[in-house]
Amino acid sequence: MASYRYYGFSQLTSQQVDIGGSLPGNTLGQAAASAPRPQKPSYLVGGLTTTLTPNLTNDFRYSYLRNQWQWSTNGAPPQLPGLGGALEMGGESINALIPYNVDSQSTRSRQWDGHDTLLRDDLSLLHGNHLFQFGGSYQRNYDFFTRNDNGIGIDAALVYQMTNGTGIAFSGNNRPAGLPSTQNTTWDQLYAEALGMVSQTQALYTRTLPNLTLNPVGVPDIHPCHSAQYDVYFSDSWHIKPTFTLTYGLGYALDKPPYSPDGKQVMFLDEKGAPLSFDSFMASKKAAALQGGVYNPTVSFATIQNVPSKPHYPFDPFYGGLSPRVAAAWNPNFDSGILGSIFGHGKTVIRGGYARIYGRTQGIRMAGVPANGVGMGK
Repeated sequence: MASYRYYGFSQLTSQQVDIGGSLPGNTLGQAAASAPRPQKPSYLVGGLTTTLTPNLTNDFRYSYLRNQWQWSTNGAPPQLPGLGGALEMGGESINALIPYNVDSQSTRSRQWDGHDTLLRDDLSLLHGNHLFQFGGSYQRNYDFFTRNDNGIGIDAALVYQMTNGTGIAFSGNNRPAGLPSTQNTTWDQLYAEALGMVSQTQALYTRTLPNLTLNPVGVPDIHPCHSAQYDVYFSDSWHIKPTFTLTYGLGYALDKPPYSPDGKQVMFLDEKGAPLSFDSFMASKKAAALQGGVYNPTVSFATIQNVPSKPHYPFDPFYGGLSPRVAAAWNPNFDSGILGSIFGHGKTVIRGGYARIYGRTQGIRMAGVPANGVGMGK
């Protein structure tokens, strides 16, 4: 058995809108959306089910998922020739009175290209009153992720923000006599906008390894990432009586930490240059606080290739992913009395159980979070 599915979808969002006719293909006075969101996932799956013996069946599955999506924008180019960067009136805002959006939330662009391969094998054995099921799976993901923002308020583009701020020293000499103090901030902002006073600039610079070389403005963060997942399980559905079935089992899951082949992962180090343990750090904080002291050691950041201990992963794998489960199903048979009127004869099933399940870490957490690491973006 094999099948293949392909899906293509693209929506033109209003995240970035041009009404000034400044971006290519647009007309002055006609609002045009400039932020398409294409998605092109595809899925290939194949399987083979085999009856090995009259009581033993094997089911093998292979699947390949291509998950590709993109946030596309025109970025934040200067509105006029000769400007060093885009002008943004009123500071970081989606409602700035300018021809097109240049705030980071409107101009940020991202791309995800995931290649996920899964191998899975399940066996079912019928033995007397027992149905044994056991098997496992292995999944290997390769995720290519790129972004041009830091996720908060800065993009890989130079933007001059014209508004009041710490970059301009306003005083009463700039304000008209009799202005209520509650309107000082509003006056300062309008004053800066009207005169084109820049209170701050913003630009995200990315770096290239191994020497953290500063890239030109506009170069996005690029983060490829590998991750592996392992699963094994065993369960038994025991038909103890015609009216009672007990199911129990045990699973084990192991999610390996993300691995970046180009070393674009940043680690938090202690004063000795060793990876900082969150548990020991917080324990020391607590101990110092209980004694009325302060624990504030010297810490640092380093890319994983520059950590003295040369770790393979940015954090240790979690090996405690044991998942027990137990459940029971009872089909009572009552022909009379109160119980008979409530449950009836073979008309009711009472179920109950307990299970512990460990969830998977999202792929965006594997590849996207390292893109926010200190040092790769400035």
